[in-house]
Amino acid sequence: MKLHSSLMTEDEMQTSRSSTASEKTYTAWEVDNQKGLGLLIEMIDPTQYHHVVDVETCFHAYKQLENHHEPTTEVDRIALMAEYHAIKWNPKQETLQAFLERFDILLRKLQAADCAMPDDMAVVKRHSPNQR
Repeated sequence: MKLHSSLMTEDEMQTSRSSTASEKTYTAWEVDNQKGLGLLIEMIDPTQYHHVVDVETCFHAYKQLENHHEPTTEVDRIALMAEYHAIKWNPKQETLQAFLERFDILLRKLQAADCAMPDDMAVVKRHSPNQR
């Protein structure tokens, strides 16, 4: 699998440059990196720009934003759990697919924050004794 050059770290690019890559390849990487960084900056909220103002690569900008927004404190975990318990689907405001995508994103955030699901939150199918 070939990794897009704008996602390569500086170390990977240095290794690539010193071994087999030509100056032309490095120039292409610089162009790709600037395009990626430009797109990333255009897509983020202007209030988030200060997180990426000092970085030089698209990869580092992405990692900087990821690390900043990663829920790490107990307060973040509690807020995620509160969001989980408050999530609702209003069919008049959003489609089922949009709700499921929103729910899936929330579950991934919970998993990334190491929020363990208590047993009482798990859904268990119960069988009556006379059912097979």
